Amino acid sequence: MKGFSLAVLAVVLITIPVSAQRGPSDAKDPFEGNDAAIKYGMGLFRGRCADCHGVDARGVRAPDLTQVWASGRTDEGLWRTVRYGVQNTEMPSQPPPRGATEQEIWQILAYLKTLSAPASTDPPRGDPLNGERIFRPSSASCHI
Repeated sequence: MKGFSLAVLAVVLITIPVSAQRGPSDAKDPFEGNDAAIKYGMGLFRGRCADCHGVDARGVRAPDLTQVWASGRTDEGLWRTVRYGVQNTEMPSQPPPRGATEQEIWQILAYLKTLSAPASTDPPRGDPLNGERIFRPSSASCHI
């Protein structure tokens, strides 16, 4: 009976999303800095993500992922993006059982973090009104 209870508990813990296992904003990649996990994440990334994001994660027909942490994204937010995808884009969701497991998503993110550019300490420069003037006619129809 004890073995059965442990098996049920294990199944429950595996099926609960990471966001429910941890607080909504405190999830940190448990594999960050883990060389074996990073290497495994690299293989997963190249097999599942590189067609769109490029082998170097700098983007092909999908965004450059080397800048995501520098732009203020969090581990939890990126995990959710990979798990649930992005509606109305080519970014698919990764639901179990056919998609990446929770652990695999964290391993992919641990790998990507090794490629990421450091966050800039300089304030953004430029003319926001001019940027809007250029953006609206040429990009707004695709980039909402």
